Amino acid sequence: MPCSCRKRETVLKKFISIPILFFAFHSIHAQAQQAAAMSEAIRWKAVIEESKAPNEVGIPFLKWTKDQIVVESTAFLHYTNIQGRFSEKISQATLNSKQMPVKEDGTFDIHFGFPSQSKTFIITAIDSKNKVFRMRYKIVAVDHQEVLLEKMTPNRWRFSAGGGLTRLSFRQRNVVPFGQWALTVKGSAAYRLIPEKLDLAISSFFNALAIGSNSPANYKIQYLGVNTRVVWNLLGPPSQLRINLSAGFYYNTSLSLVGFINMYGPQLYPEFIYVFDNGNSMIFYGKFSPALSQTMHISFSENREVAMGLHYSFPITMKNRMTVGMDLSQLSLQVPNGDWASTNTYSLSAGISF
Repeated sequence: MPCSCRKRETVLKKFISIPILFFAFHSIHAQAQQAAAMSEAIRWKAVIEESKAPNEVGIPFLKWTKDQIVVESTAFLHYTNIQGRFSEKISQATLNSKQMPVKEDGTFDIHFGFPSQSKTFIITAIDSKNKVFRMRYKIVAVDHQEVLLEKMTPNRWRFSAGGGLTRLSFRQRNVVPFGQWALTVKGSAAYRLIPEKLDLAISSFFNALAIGSNSPANYKIQYLGVNTRVVWNLLGPPSQLRINLSAGFYYNTSLSLVGFINMYGPQLYPEFIYVFDNGNSMIFYGKFSPALSQTMHISFSENREVAMGLHYSFPITMKNRMTVGMDLSQLSLQVPNGDWASTNTYSLSAGISF
């Protein structure tokens, strides 16, 4: 019979089973959401310029509502809303070859999200006589040397919350191997110490509900974990590829009859984010690191943590993003007295940042 983590804590400190990578997934997933909005937002003014060839007449009956527009920039995209009006009756209008809604009075609204500091778009209009008018426009900053004209009050705090479904395969010496499912809740908070450069973050998770265990002894595993880290933004805007490096400290413990008590150690891992033109992003991380046993024995071949994950993040409002993803992980641990344990996890999850 395995030792009880409540009755035989000193034994369990040497007889360790550590699905710590399950925890690592949740902390990295939280970081992935935070990275989606770790930039200070700013507003700047721009104008809409025509980019027509010498012989083109453009769309002479299209007028923009304002001479200047306001663009809001975040970590991933520049956003703007522009309004215009056709002074003549038109039968059809397109924006970048897609149908553009136009009201009865000829007015229209356009919402743009674009990754670079300028944006080019094409409007085509067909009047009541089926004559086609076409013009290429470009959104450019009013002052190319200093685009930051108005700072928004920065919110240095960022929070995220979510949940996931994980399949966990558990092996431990003198315990019949078993697997189970777990529903996990998690949350995180990040503070922008130096915007665009350095962030402080903390995250936690809890296996709130362990289900579907096939253990002959009816064992179920519940873990509680906390992670603190410093995040360096190695590569950021205006590049569409973002690279973060996190270093920190984790703590993880079992609330069940099997598992471990008071596991802790350092962590160091990179994260790669690619931002698409529409503001959505793909996030990938890979991790290989040693694990510390309670005897502080380090072995890259026997005590190690391996993980990889792929996440997709997209905005749901101007300030909030949702992230969905999958992760694979494996951890092995062997202590000097010959006790050993290993855990594999396969996870799907979703979360929102705010």
